[in-house]
Amino acid sequence: MSSDYYALPHGFLRIGFSRWCKLSYGVQEVVLKLAERQNFKCAFCDRRTRLEIEHDHEPEEGPGDSYTIYNIRGLVCRQHNWHLMLYEQKQRGEYLNNWENLPIIRIYEREYDMYIHAYERRVYPLIEDALKARLGLSYWRRKRMLERFDEWLYEGGRPPYWWRNCKKIRNTMIKTPEEFLRKLNAHMQFIVDQFAKDPNYVPPDEFIRLWIILKPFFENVIKPIVVKTRAIEASKGI
Repeated sequence: MSSDYYALPHGFLRIGFSRWCKLSYGVQEVVLKLAERQNFKCAFCDRRTRLEIEHDHEPEEGPGDSYTIYNIRGLVCRQHNWHLMLYEQKQRGEYLNNWENLPIIRIYEREYDMYIHAYERRVYPLIEDALKARLGLSYWRRKRMLERFDEWLYEGGRPPYWWRNCKKIRNTMIKTPEEFLRKLNAHMQFIVDQFAKDPNYVPPDEFIRLWIILKPFFENVIKPIVVKTRAIEASKGI
């Protein structure tokens, strides 16, 4: 396959023959197909020499620091490779100190969408094949689950049970120490109110088990802090 490098027009790629030989067979094949599909010119202009192999640095499958069949997006000239980076930074809302001094970005939204759409159409079957090999039978359960989710999301109706359970769990999860203390305080206040209404009230077993777990924490951590805080307040006459 390395000999196919010379099947490309002279000076077509920025990389030389030695670098080309280090690419995998699959990557070489993708580059050759892209060159033919792009009529041996840049994906955004008529430049036909010293083109870059432009790739996704955060692909859905595989690494983004080297060329793979999953992350190569197209062949572009160096200037449009730079403008492509600027366009995507601007789309992500990343702030650059010198935006006002930059030239007008030479990539339009429609051009970019067509470029990315062609890339996604090419790699989607490859990603699905990789998932099939990695997940085995679980792949089909995952695929059916996603299809049901899409049906609910775009066509309406009752959401899948796993989405309802996931949302329920997510809404009840404690994410910060402040949230934990706030919820614990609310539970303790509820118990105090119940005792005020009924002296014979018995707290739930779950609360008793929780308090047994937290008792050492309050005695060894919270209590010393409270004592020290009160001593400081007393010394300041607060």
